[in-house]
Amino acid sequence: ISILGDSIARGFYAYNVLTNSYNFASGNMAAWSINDYTFDYGGKTAMVYKDALSESQPPYIYISMGMNDVNMVTADQYIESYNEIISSVQAACPDSNIIVASITPIAASSNFASNETIQRYNDELKSLVEGYNSDRIRFYDAMSIVVDSATGALHPNCDGGDGIHLSGSGDLGQASVC
Repeated sequence: ISILGDSIARGFYAYNVLTNSYNFASGNMAAWSINDYTFDYGGKTAMVYKDALSESQPPYIYISMGMNDVNMVTADQYIESYNEIISSVQAACPDSNIIVASITPIAASSNFASNETIQRYNDELKSLVEGYNSDRIRFYDAMSIVVDSATGALHPNCDGGDGIHLSGSGDLGQASVC
């Protein structure tokens, strides 16, 4: 699996879930700014995401970004950018399965955005993915895994300390999800 996304997606590398060579994620990446970032893979350097993924040809690609979009672009602009990303990934890796993850919630105490706005973007993203009507492109509701059902905000066990990023050691009952 290869990961494409923002600082939350970068957590797969930061928490030693995957090696850096499979993590095409960067701190401030957003759907609207994805082409501003470059990655190294297989001895090649400074490749844009679609070239890095094309070089690696992973069987699975997990795309997770949006936290840096919710305060910068409208939901329509976000979906337009995301649609271009999915199409580019699909063209670069036609045999890969693409998993598009929802934006995760923020802590109730955070004023970065509102969880209602995040949910609205997620609803639009889910509709986009379902519109592809493809067994190779699936929506994954990451928000539902780390949300506190009582508040609709990021579960305290999953808060990495800033109200936005996920921890690497959260425990919700029997499932470690953060």
